[in-house]
Amino acid sequence: MTDSFVTQCPHCQTSFRVSHAQLSVARGVVRCGSCLQVFNAARQLLEQRQGQQAAPLTPLT
Repeated sequence: MTDSFVTQCPHCQTSFRVSHAQLSVARGVVRCGSCLQVFNAARQLLEQRQGQQAAPLTPLT
């Protein structure tokens, strides 16, 4: 079972699903797939609600 979290881009408010492994890469710094802004996903984690939909996110390397 993989732990997953939901983070939100502070620039465009798009939500993304991230794993613990993705948060470990580049100290949680990622690029939003929607607006292309860089942000710290670990600092923008949201409380995950049942049935919440979120897009996948790719960490910066």
